[in-house]
Amino acid sequence: MPRRDPFADKRKTTPCNGSPIQARKKKKNRRNLHRYYNEKTAKELGEKQKELTKVERELEVRKHLLQMMEDAPSISQQRKIIFSMFKEAGFNPIQALVDYVTETDEEGNLVLPLKDRITLTKELASYYAPKPKSVDIQADIQGNMTINVVDFSKVTQSMLKQAAEAPIELPHDGEYEEFLSPEEREAARRKAKLEQQEEDVG
Repeated sequence: MPRRDPFADKRKTTPCNGSPIQARKKKKNRRNLHRYYNEKTAKELGEKQKELTKVERELEVRKHLLQMMEDAPSISQQRKIIFSMFKEAGFNPIQALVDYVTETDEEGNLVLPLKDRITLTKELASYYAPKPKSVDIQADIQGNMTINVVDFSKVTQSMLKQAAEAPIELPHDGEYEEFLSPEEREAARRKAKLEQQEEDVG
């Protein structure tokens, strides 16, 4: 048996038969990694297939609704169908409502209760005299507007000072009192009190 080189790379050689331990570990880890990625890919693929199935089902429902809308008759066609049904049956709903409202018993009294008769009368009145629409209502709105133009170029400082020092007279009903300062309110109160005293003395 040949002697084994003591300086040989022990990572690549092994005294026993088969692959080295490190190589076997690497292969095992590689297999586990591939298995993990395969399981992950299979899971993602299953989720995508579920989403695809859901989207396809929604598309089928939308296509079915669109097809139903295309095949459905228009409003005018529906009215024609209803009118033809009434004509074939020999039934006039307006005449039937009129008969219900005007039906009387042997004594000549109206059979239908007052509440129901009022409801049917309102319904028939909408056909006899429809309510006017907003476009049918017309009105003429007239108004006057006055614009006062003031020339402030001729206003002097003395005029502004005189206007500022002029006492403020409150209306008799106390309107606009909330816009006055406390000093102005007190002055107006004193003035009103003095006027009242003068009236009492006189």
